[in-house]
Amino acid sequence: MTIAQFIMIILINVESSGNIFTISKTCDGIGPLQINPVVVADVNRIMEIRGFQTRFDLHDRQDIYKSYAMARIYLEYYVNETRLGRPVTIRDFAVTWNGGPSAVWVDPETQKGQRLEQYWQKCFYVYSSIINTPINGVLNSY
Repeated sequence: MTIAQFIMIILINVESSGNIFTISKTCDGIGPLQINPVVVADVNRIMEIRGFQTRFDLHDRQDIYKSYAMARIYLEYYVNETRLGRPVTIRDFAVTWNGGPSAVWVDPETQKGQRLEQYWQKCFYVYSSIINTPINGVLNSY
């Protein structure tokens, strides 16, 4: 399993428990990764910058494979050592997915910072349960 796959498993578990029909009660997020229209537009912009012809539409949010592709494109664009100026953490991926491209710099004392910390705690719980689950009697080592 790659780190990208591992992160996607965490995010899908937190966002929807894998249900492709999940619709957010608080924003316009839909699908297994609760992708909102702003993210779809941003991913299409990133694809254009990179010179790709492929474009996603709002219906793609309920397709597990296309959702995965959109999230990966979005996160690889915004969460990288060059942009952050330091090594990347799993927390960086989680809070960026939940709070947007500038979420890693949000003051933890603000309301948004506290909300992002709560989201990270949910992700950390899933992360911990995955790495502490024995597979064939052997504990995972990430």
